[in-house]
Amino acid sequence: MTKPSSAILLLLLIVLLSISACTVETIDRTASSLNTRTNAFFFAYRDAGEGVWEVSVTKNSQARLDAQLITVKDAQGRYELVFVCHSRLEEEPHKIFYYRGTVRELNFVEHICKKPKSEVSTQRVFGEINGVESNQQRHAVVSLSSGDAVKGQESFALEVPHGKHDTLSYMGSFNAQNKVIPEQFYIQRGRDFSNRATAIGSPLKISYLPNDDSRGTTALSFAIPSLQSSVKLSNIENISAQESWSARAGFLSENGTYLTLNEAKQSAQAVTQFDFIPIPEYIYDANLNSVGLFFQKQDEGHEVELVVRDARFANNPISRRSIKAFKRAESISVDLYIPQIPNNDFVISAGSMAALGTVNSGWRNTSDPVFGQTKLYRIDFTADSAIPPSLIDPFGSTPSKVVWSAVITPKAIDKIGDYNTFDFPLDFNTMEDWNSDWNIANNGEVIAEFHSFFSPSSTSTVLTYLSNRRFYDKLQLAEVIQRRSDTITPPL
Repeated sequence: MTKPSSAILLLLLIVLLSISACTVETIDRTASSLNTRTNAFFFAYRDAGEGVWEVSVTKNSQARLDAQLITVKDAQGRYELVFVCHSRLEEEPHKIFYYRGTVRELNFVEHICKKPKSEVSTQRVFGEINGVESNQQRHAVVSLSSGDAVKGQESFALEVPHGKHDTLSYMGSFNAQNKVIPEQFYIQRGRDFSNRATAIGSPLKISYLPNDDSRGTTALSFAIPSLQSSVKLSNIENISAQESWSARAGFLSENGTYLTLNEAKQSAQAVTQFDFIPIPEYIYDANLNSVGLFFQKQDEGHEVELVVRDARFANNPISRRSIKAFKRAESISVDLYIPQIPNNDFVISAGSMAALGTVNSGWRNTSDPVFGQTKLYRIDFTADSAIPPSLIDPFGSTPSKVVWSAVITPKAIDKIGDYNTFDFPLDFNTMEDWNSDWNIANNGEVIAEFHSFFSPSSTSTVLTYLSNRRFYDKLQLAEVIQRRSDTITPPL
């Protein structure tokens, strides 16, 4: 019998030692990772419904960006996060965002606190338009940042937040409906409006003149009328007589500027379709020949949107919208559907609350025949005894000391049969540096808006789009907003 070699004996010894080590040290195979990034004033996390809150960021008054890799040990990968966007102004509310999700559905959460409007620095931008003479029947449409567009022939003025923005414009003639039909498109990307004084002495120049050397790092392309595309409002019959609607088609640029190319709204005449001339993918010359250069960049493209609102502003109004995004929009027909009103039996109950206060809510799972499964829920609510219910606009801003939002993924919700139940946690006060001003008021009126987001896209894509408003090719998204209210009974 042949004896085993020393090399084989050594290998067997290593294997035995490895097995022995594994029996001594327990390997946690349930742990998974969650990436977070935030500039919040306060940030904490924990495994869903268990354990102690871990405070990760506190008193971040300089809005420093913090990135973390969090280990989630819950067997189902469930977690809870809370971000506080603290307000230093009496007239601006604190905004608290609570997330309950699973790593499988959402393994990256970026929450950026935005400055309140009263703290956003802006400047008046004056501009000149070259190539459109005042004696011509042509106008230019100009858009900067996400602000309103303006029309002009020789000059314009816009209020723009400080920062880098894209300037989008088109020039053309009016049609019978008094709308400017694009003949040329203009883009200037990434201009910094933070420190440069764009007063009358040094205006922003938009030139439609050929061979204009002053244009610098801008792009100019002729529009192609033969590439006209259409938007079909495919199920407009689902809009009731008590609802109003509006739709638009536009272009979303690399740095977030939206330029409306055409729009339609409810009128006495039945409207089921409207057309628009898209921004071309390539640059075209005056002879409508491609010069072989890209006009669009990778992270920008077209979006169409339909918004339906309950015109009655009754106790439980409903708002619906749908969005569709696509890179190329040349000679295409876009079917734009409005989501159905879900039969989800959404309810909230405030009732008698402890000093901290909570709101109980529940709803049934629903899906949409066009947009598919629900990918995300969000509940926004306020509770303030100083606010008369008549002053609360369900589709606008609400005066309140604190505004809460809960962002929830479908697999992270507690269930009773096929019914979802969600209660806001009561133990925030146990965290170090938690400010009682961030708590829900324990008397008055609770106003809640329940958002259901339907999409064939991933939960991560939906949340990132809603947070950052960046272009996503082939995005399809529907949102339904329902409003409910309840009266809080103060504790004895």
